[in-house]
Amino acid sequence: NNTQLLTTAYGKMAVPISKQYHPDLILLDLNLPDIDGIKVLENLKSDPLTSNIPVVVVSADAMRERSDSLQRYGAKQYLTKPLNLVEFLDVIDKYLPTS
Repeated sequence: NNTQLLTTAYGKMAVPISKQYHPDLILLDLNLPDIDGIKVLENLKSDPLTSNIPVVVVSADAMRERSDSLQRYGAKQYLTKPLNLVEFLDVIDKYLPTS
């Protein structure tokens, strides 16, 4: 199994990188320096080449309404910071292919 981690701090790069590499999972922070994470999620879900990639949102905002609204936008799950390591690893195991 050849697992790679690709990162970018900029939301505008999420769709182009995802189109190029078609990752098994996207971890998306909502607080990005260039555009709002919700807009990134909308862009990913509206593009046919990236719409089927599972997106897990990671944020310090623990409001239940926020989690519910992001799942309506297409996020598979919503994790709050600081991350619970066991929960985080369970999510990774759920979406990454097994070898």
